[in-house]
Parts: sequence; C-alpha cells; structure tokens
Amino acid sequence: MIETLLLVSHGVNIVFAGSLGILLLVKHPSLEKNFGWDSPSRQMFASIYLTITIASLTAVLFRTFLADIALILFPIQIVYALLCIFTVQQKRNPMIWIHLALSVLFGFTFFSLFNF
Repeated sequence: MIETLLLVSHGVNIVFAGSLGILLLVKHPSLEKNFGWDSPSRQMFASIYLTITIASLTAVLFRTFLADIALILFPIQIVYALLCIFTVQQKRNPMIWIHLALSVLFGFTFFSLFNF
C-alpha cells in the first residue's frame, strides 16, 4: 500500500513538475499569465521544477530510494506551498492553489510513511 502511494506521489511530481519545467524552459507563452514574462526568476523556476522531476524520477527508477527521497522532498514541497500563500500577492494565481492541493497528497504520503 505505501509503495503504491509513494509511486503515485512521485508520479504526480514527474508529470506536474516535469511539464511545468519543460514549458518554462522552452518559454511557452501559455505560462505568462501565471508566471509572468520570461525572466531570470522564471528560468530559475524551470530549474526548480526540473530538479523536483529528477528527484522523483530517481525515486521511481531506483525503488530503494523511494521513501528516502520522499522524506526529504515532500516536506520541502509542502513548506514551499504554504509559504506561497503568504509571499504571492495575487491570491487568485492558480499555482498557489495547485501547489496546496498537491501538498495534501504529499502530506498524506509523508505521514503514511510513519504509520505503515
């Protein structure tokens, strides 16, 4: 059960963060509304999302690290999502709420590691 939950959580990271990272990297115009014009800050976001993707991909490919990577990565993502509530001025930005929704999954997975 926990392995499936970990695989789903890392899989969501791979799809979500990977897609955003690639779209930001190629400067896709559809992201301008939520991420602003192409800038060094936006390029750094691409690096962050791709780093998350690589970490989760490593966890899935090398299953012995599945839980270890989750123990480090998921709390960072949860804190990031919570901080966005306070640091992003435009509360209607859907990225805030998407990250919070993902944090529910990551939080559930993280705390499940201690109960199985």
